[in-house]
Amino acid sequence: KHLAQSAKAKAAEKKRYAAYKSSLSAQKAKDKSSGSGSSSSSSQKVGKNDFAQYGLTDDEFAYAANVGLTGVGDSVMADGKPLLEQIFPQSFIDAAVSRQAADGVGIVKKYAQDGTLANNVLVGLGTNGPVTSDQIDDLMRTVGKKRQVFWINTHVPTRQWQNQVNATLADSAKKYSNLTIIDWNGYSNGHADWFYDDNVHPNPDGNPRYAAFIAKTIVDKLRDQK
Repeated sequence: KHLAQSAKAKAAEKKRYAAYKSSLSAQKAKDKSSGSGSSSSSSQKVGKNDFAQYGLTDDEFAYAANVGLTGVGDSVMADGKPLLEQIFPQSFIDAAVSRQAADGVGIVKKYAQDGTLANNVLVGLGTNGPVTSDQIDDLMRTVGKKRQVFWINTHVPTRQWQNQVNATLADSAKKYSNLTIIDWNGYSNGHADWFYDDNVHPNPDGNPRYAAFIAKTIVDKLRDQK
């Protein structure tokens, strides 16, 4: 039964990646014909907004449905992946347990080399160890100036590197105009009830708040650019 479920999940992931690549190709053709880059992709039918109670308005939810997004992260993002994909149907989220920043940067490079990196890149790295300014610089060079990068800062209060990671991200955001820090640490501070006992991974009450907060930050940034 477990193997059957695993095979089914892999098939669904493969199907989603194919749809994601198709939407990217359509967006590239649109950008080429218009002569400029765009932060949103082709129009999608919008379903019910299940995140209004968590602060994501219907307008923001509708806008997110047309945003092309590549996500690279660790287990925190992996837990939030189903909800992020619900909000961003034109996204592909590559998140894995115990992923380090260096590995995540390498994955972003792979998508860039393959031509499958969207105009908007969501990063969730720093839970499992320090993030250096050199690693951020490497990622930003890979992404380039025309894409927007949204990096979720770290909520891992039991680890000494939390403050270092978040301070390094904040400093880097001053350096790059296309780098936005999503302040999950600040937003979730004082809400231990949003997390499992490890105080790192959002629980069923915290996960929709995590996804909605990320989406709201992304949408508000992209709207401000227009």
